[in-house]
Amino acid sequence: MAYYRGICNFCGTGCGHLLRVEGNRVRGVYPLSGHPLSRGRLCVRGWHIHELLQTEDRINQPLIKDQGCFRQVSLETAIDFVARKIKNISGREVAFLGSPRASNEENYLLGKFARSVIKTNNLSLSSDAGQEESARVLLEGCGWPAMTGSLAELRQADFILVVGGDLTKQNPIIASEIHYAHRAGAFLATISPRKTQMARLSQVHLRPRPGTIFYLLQGLARVLADDRKIDLDYLSRFTVNSQSFIDGLKLVEIDKVVEITGIEKEQIARLAGQLAESDSAYAFYPTGVQSLDSRTMAALFNLFLLAGKIGRRG
Repeated sequence: MAYYRGICNFCGTGCGHLLRVEGNRVRGVYPLSGHPLSRGRLCVRGWHIHELLQTEDRINQPLIKDQGCFRQVSLETAIDFVARKIKNISGREVAFLGSPRASNEENYLLGKFARSVIKTNNLSLSSDAGQEESARVLLEGCGWPAMTGSLAELRQADFILVVGGDLTKQNPIIASEIHYAHRAGAFLATISPRKTQMARLSQVHLRPRPGTIFYLLQGLARVLADDRKIDLDYLSRFTVNSQSFIDGLKLVEIDKVVEITGIEKEQIARLAGQLAESDSAYAFYPTGVQSLDSRTMAALFNLFLLAGKIGRRG
């Protein structure tokens, strides 16, 4: 019986695990105690991820479609078949679809092959549909379409904002890290129409009417401007055209925000103040079918920019 270290690829958290291998089959999964994020924990999906390897639906041999039906072939035959097919195809005629279940190294090689060999930028991931809006906002805002903070430093945060979704169900390990940070003294706030488990743990739970989170985030930004809690030095060093955005906040009417969202002025002011006064702040939002639309995601990103929190330690 042998054990091999690995990374769980069920979601983007990247928890460490040990795979128990007997013969030519993975028979069990165990948490890796020394992993810097998961720290010896796995969620229920992580404990059972090896079962995906045993399913009868898994394709474990190359297939070629011949006269409308798939037939099994050797790996060498499949590679030769693909090479002949794409040899005379231009980059504009072919697309590549990576997998979030593949390793970083495998997806890197796929991207390298697509761009350097086939000369195409028609490259995507099958998971992009659930993250496209948020990834686009992050790419435009900071040039990096992924998280801007370190999960390993989450327990050192003193402000955590969870916007929408149900993090305890969607990502239990990160939710557990948030709980540890909260117990260590972090101010935890949730913005969600639903009373989720994370909302129950929070000091502040703002419950805007469904579909109005965007207006609430705009209201928080307006309060930062009115109370002169915008980090102007940060904006001058790391952003462009920030003053025009700040000027545009004058169009946001707090009374109208209260009317639309159902959240009182005092609640908005308190949350804005907690964000401005924090040294290390995190924001979490859902992906998939619960993901934020682009304007709500942009409002969240701009709120943290105004407070000077993006790119700082934590």
